[in-house]
Amino acid sequence: MDYMYSGDLAIIDLESGEVDFREFTELDDYGPGFSSCLAVFKEYEESDPVVIGSGLFTGTTVPASCLGFVLAKDSDSDRVFTVPLNLYAGVEVKFSGFSAVAIIGNASSPVYVWLHDGVADVLDASNFASSDTWNTTDLIRSEMGDRLVQVISCGPFDNSHQFPKSASINYWGSLDPGHVAASFFRKNLKAVAIRGLGMIDAADPDAFFSSSLEFLKRCKPENGFALWNEQAAKIDEWVMPLVHRYRSCYGCPMACFPFLKYREQPSVLSSEGVEEPGILLTAYHALKLLKEKGFNPKEAMGVLEACLKMGLEAIALSSVIEPDAIKASENIVETVKTIQKENRIAIAPSAMFANWYSGEENSAFWETLNRAAYTLGICPIFLIKSGIDISEFYRLSGLACQTDFDQESVDASINRLI
Repeated sequence: MDYMYSGDLAIIDLESGEVDFREFTELDDYGPGFSSCLAVFKEYEESDPVVIGSGLFTGTTVPASCLGFVLAKDSDSDRVFTVPLNLYAGVEVKFSGFSAVAIIGNASSPVYVWLHDGVADVLDASNFASSDTWNTTDLIRSEMGDRLVQVISCGPFDNSHQFPKSASINYWGSLDPGHVAASFFRKNLKAVAIRGLGMIDAADPDAFFSSSLEFLKRCKPENGFALWNEQAAKIDEWVMPLVHRYRSCYGCPMACFPFLKYREQPSVLSSEGVEEPGILLTAYHALKLLKEKGFNPKEAMGVLEACLKMGLEAIALSSVIEPDAIKASENIVETVKTIQKENRIAIAPSAMFANWYSGEENSAFWETLNRAAYTLGICPIFLIKSGIDISEFYRLSGLACQTDFDQESVDASINRLI
């Protein structure tokens, strides 16, 4: 495929520290995005790979083209699962100079992988192996001298791995149901840092841009978790007094994620000097559990902030923590540490794609939607709410890469591999 991707497949062996490169022919054999990376995963399956990739339109002018992904295997169920890389992480994957990255083997000591402009390095992470995700992000960005580096990391390396842990995108949650982090721990992989200045070429750039702009004009800007479902809309109402602003992912006219200031006045734009005034809420499910247990919004924010810092799976923690434990504590982080060390919760992925859209199970709908989303590199929430039929996005593939894709061909490619 001559357009929309650039660079080779990088195979990074953490055991040997060696990096090999090869032409990414899977793009021609299986199509763009998800199915090609799934083929890479299957090829290296015996090496317990972590595969990182992006969709066809990721990082382009197509609205909400923010989506990259990580593929890994759950150690308990042996099931392959997917973690979305939204916000700006998926875009940096696309610009990194690699069409896909496969991380295999286990390092003998903590390391992190640095992907940038077609270069892949395995670097020592021993000096911050015990750091939380926020400090890990700051340390790597400082080391690289670039605040725009996207960091996918897990929490402190300690002996409490029995509790589900979740990978973070920079300081915030990644909608990882606690499995990629487990793969990171198995590999002694503290983080993956990504930055790139790559260029993306379309086969017909003028027509591709014009079509993208037309799609954008048809979209109605909206804010908040009400975009997700009715249950999430109730969370919007509950936390509204703490909302400072809303944030969208790359190129999206719909800003789902509220930034909640609960240590400063939320309505004031300037900072009052508090080092950590609040958090960006990237999923509502854990907050819903805390609300039902009787936490007030500020208490709930403190719990979620501790989860984010320590890389804990927030839904798992929210299912076992009680308001009295927080009220009796002066240090929420230490309380959360104690609770997660005393509890063993097993969470196995129920499907390849975690259902972070609806509280109601509709696996067939979600499966089809996500096959399209990860192939195209477009947020699935946007695909639902934009009012634009998915087939219209597929028709852009001809302008993008001179190859036509549709749901039937995408399903056929994926079905060959699962």
